[in-house]
Amino acid sequence: ELVKKIIKEADALLNQITSANPYDRETVFKRSEEYLKNDNWQVRNIGVKLLGIAGEKKHLPLLVERLSDESEAGFVRRNAAIAIRTIGVAHEDAKKVLILTINDKYWEIRVESVKSLAHLYKNDETILSVIIARYLGKEYNENAGSSWKYKGRERETNFEVKEAIAQAMGNF
Repeated sequence: ELVKKIIKEADALLNQITSANPYDRETVFKRSEEYLKNDNWQVRNIGVKLLGIAGEKKHLPLLVERLSDESEAGFVRRNAAIAIRTIGVAHEDAKKVLILTINDKYWEIRVESVKSLAHLYKNDETILSVIIARYLGKEYNENAGSSWKYKGRERETNFEVKEAIAQAMGNF
């Protein structure tokens, strides 16, 4: 019952900040941070979405934490990648986790990681190499410069991920 009440409150906040009406940003930030600590993935997901709409650079570590937590629900992780992109600020920890999640087992996380990397790190040769490596089934070896090191990974087979990769190429 408490979870339903929290979800209803969170949905109301989400509707409030997506409308043209003014809202108290600090209250939204406070609630979002509380939601991210909740045991229910649906509540955490709303917290991530709230930060994606109203969040600032200072919230990126919270979103990076959600995205990098492999025990987190896939929906929450996917939406964390979207929120990072929506905030629109390059951040070193975000870059690292987005590079890791480009190879996630969940295709929707791969899609959003590709989109976020392409959006936030335009013309970054390392990011281009990582994205190409995802498509080709090879892994970029940062220590070897721009050379490729085959890791035995299969080529990307998911259509949505391939589409995101093709769209991302326009940013490099």
